[in-house]
Amino acid sequence: MQQRKLGEVYARLLEDFGGRVVPVAVGLVSLRGLWLSLKHKAGKGFSIVIDGKRVLAGDLPYETIKCAIEENLAKS
Repeated sequence: MQQRKLGEVYARLLEDFGGRVVPVAVGLVSLRGLWLSLKHKAGKGFSIVIDGKRVLAGDLPYETIKCAIEENLAKS
């Protein structure tokens, strides 16, 4: 179920933001995934890290994730 949600979020980000957002999936079992989860204090499940600063739980509604990304894009 979690992989399906991750796939849906990934596809919608590409659809909604095109080249302005580049989603990168990183598995927690990799060294990079372990490092990133410790660095960003990500919890269980998947997390969304926006611009290396803001961390959101992946199980939030998509509209919440989209709004957070839009806010970040408006700032830059």
